[in-house]
Amino acid sequence: MHLHDERAELAPRDVVARAIDFEIKKRGIDCVYLDISHKPATSCASISPPSTAAASNSAIDITKQPIPVVPAAHYTCGGVVTDMNARTDLCNLHAVGEVTFTGLHGANRLASNSLLECLVFGHAAARDILATPPAPALELPLWDASRVTDPDEEVVISHNWDELRPFHVGLRRHRAHQQAA
Repeated sequence: MHLHDERAELAPRDVVARAIDFEIKKRGIDCVYLDISHKPATSCASISPPSTAAASNSAIDITKQPIPVVPAAHYTCGGVVTDMNARTDLCNLHAVGEVTFTGLHGANRLASNSLLECLVFGHAAARDILATPPAPALELPLWDASRVTDPDEEVVISHNWDELRPFHVGLRRHRAHQQAA
């Protein structure tokens, strides 16, 4: 991490996720490793109970072995651009919470930040929705079931995991996608 950010392992989660993605692609490897085996066994379990349980389920003893790490989707929160009333660029569609890019927290948000955004922007959205006259109802076409595929014929993502895994979709952000609505 020290090659990617002066804060090393204390860098924001999205910075760490992009650094991991960079190293995985640069080296052509499946993952990087987090080694906390130098910590006392009691503190290893308390660092992240869900991660500890996942490692245990994978037969990894985190007190003795490094933990394989890849970026996860929750590091890429914040893609739907909204204004201060939680409006998106689609008529009558508001968005709040981790899906949004309000300019306040973006991909760095922690759970408490997104909850605060939900409260603030949820209230703003409700106020805006109540103050806006209802849009005329849309006439939707009748459902055409002839174009629906049989779910049993669909390929399950887990069957394609090895093909999908290298993509890490959404880690690299571009300013063009973050212009205010």
